[in-house]
Parts: sequence; structure tokens; C-alpha cells
Amino acid sequence: MSEVRSWPALPVAEWRGTRDTLQLWLQIVGKIRMSNTPLMNHWWNVALYVSATGFTTSLMQHHSGEVFQIDLDLREHTLHITTVYGSRRSMPLQPGAVSVFYADLMAHLD
Repeated sequence: MSEVRSWPALPVAEWRGTRDTLQLWLQIVGKIRMSNTPLMNHWWNVALYVSATGFTTSLMQHHSGEVFQIDLDLREHTLHITTVYGSRRSMPLQPGAVSVFYADLMAHLD
């Protein structure tokens, strides 16, 4: 019989800044997904998916024809942009202003 484990305590006050920053990062990635996928009812095209290591957009097609996905790896603290042709760009997920994250992400997408 397997051992039953309880969830650890997660006092919000201790990680509020991390929670808020992650929410803003995910909103930025969601806007990228929204602009690179066809509109679906209830905005289902904007949803991000839980992956084994964090979150993913799944595949999106850029207007240039390039097909890519964005993964936020919360274990490695890294954001990866990967194309179907195998190219990959990565940037660290680190504390700082959300505007810096946005600028770095846009530079990596160029």
C-alpha cells in the first residue's frame, strides 16, 4: 500500500512576489500565444498547458510561417523558445522587473 503524503504548507505571504511575477510572465507568454494562434471561442487559443517541468504554449505558427513553442521550465528556471526545425533559444528566469523580462523575451523572439 502506498504512503499517503500531505501537501506542504504554502503561506502566501512568503511567496507573494514570486506568485505575482509568475502571473505577469505567463500573461506575456499568453499574449504571444494569442497573437500567433487563430481565435477560438472562449479564448481557448490563449491557454497555456502544464508540462512536466512547468508550462508550455504548445506549437504556434508565426505569421512568417515558422512554427515554435515557448516553455517555462520552472525546475531549471529557464524559458525556452524551440522551433520545429530544431533551433532553440533560452533565457534565464530570474528576479527583476517584468519590463526587463518582456524586453529579453522580445529580443529572443526576433
